[in-house]
Amino acid sequence: MVVLKMNAYLLIICLIGLYNTGLATSEQRNCLIPKNLQGSWFSWEYGYPAQTVIDATSMTRDGDYIYVKQHHDDCINFEQHHDNEYSFVFKEQTAKCFKCVRTFMRTPNLFEKLESECVSLAPGEEPTVENVCKDIKDDQRLITLFNENYVPTDCRSSLDGVWHFTHQNRYRFTGVCDKPDARINSCQTGGTPNQKFNITYQQCEGIEGTFSDTFEFSCLGDWFVGEKHYFAAVNPKESRKTEKYRCFLKNRDDDLYVGASITPECNVLRTPQTSPERWQLTPVKPGCT
Repeated sequence: MVVLKMNAYLLIICLIGLYNTGLATSEQRNCLIPKNLQGSWFSWEYGYPAQTVIDATSMTRDGDYIYVKQHHDDCINFEQHHDNEYSFVFKEQTAKCFKCVRTFMRTPNLFEKLESECVSLAPGEEPTVENVCKDIKDDQRLITLFNENYVPTDCRSSLDGVWHFTHQNRYRFTGVCDKPDARINSCQTGGTPNQKFNITYQQCEGIEGTFSDTFEFSCLGDWFVGEKHYFAAVNPKESRKTEKYRCFLKNRDDDLYVGASITPECNVLRTPQTSPERWQLTPVKPGCT
C-alpha cells in the first residue's frame, strides 16, 4: 500500500513537470526577432530618454521614467504583417504579464513602434498575437527608435541642393526669421557620396530666441507614409543623445516646406506647417553638380 501511494505521488509529480514543461514550450514556441531589429536603440518615450537593446529572443529597456526603467522582456510569439511590419508578444519577467509591440521598420537606422499595456491572461488563454495585441490601435502615438550604431545613407532622396530658408520655431520665438545668409547645403563634395547636409542659422535682430550657428547632420534614410515624406538625421558631433537625433517632414507634392522636430521623435510631425520648427525653402542652386 505504501509503495502504491509512493508511485502515485511520483506519477503526479511527473505529470505536473510535464505540464509545466509543455506550458514553457508553448510560450516559447514561435518567436525569432529579425536581424534588422536587433541592436542598441535610443528613443524618447513619455517625455524621457530610453535605451532598448534587442537580441534574437528578448528586449531589455532602461530609462529615466518608471514605465521604461530596467525592463527585461522575453519574446513569446510574433507575426509578420508586411515586409517590414511585425507584431511581437513579450513576457515581462518582473510583472509576469504580456505586452504587444508592433514595429514598423522605416530605414536600417530607424524603426517606429506601437506598444500595449502589460496584460494578464485568463487561465488557459494562450499568449498569441491575437489575444495580446487586440488593444493596439492604429492611431496610437508612435515611438521612434534610432539605431545607436547607425550607418549614414545617401541624402539625395531626402535633401539634394542648396537653399535659402526662412524658419519659425513655435517653442522658441514668435514670428518668421528671414536672413539672406541662412542656408541648407546638401551636395556631394570631393567625389564622395552625399551623406551629410549643413544647416546655417542666422540670428534675426529683434527676435529673441534666434541665433547664429551651423549644424552638420548625417542622413539616416527616408520613407513615405501616404503623401508624407519623412527623413531622419543625426548630428555626429553632438554628445547629448536628446539633441543628437532629429526627424523631418516634407509633402510629396510640395517639398519647399519642411517641418523639423526639436526632440528625437517623428510622431510630432503631422504636417510641415504645424511642426515644432518650420522652414520655407528657396533654391539657390537647384540640384548638385
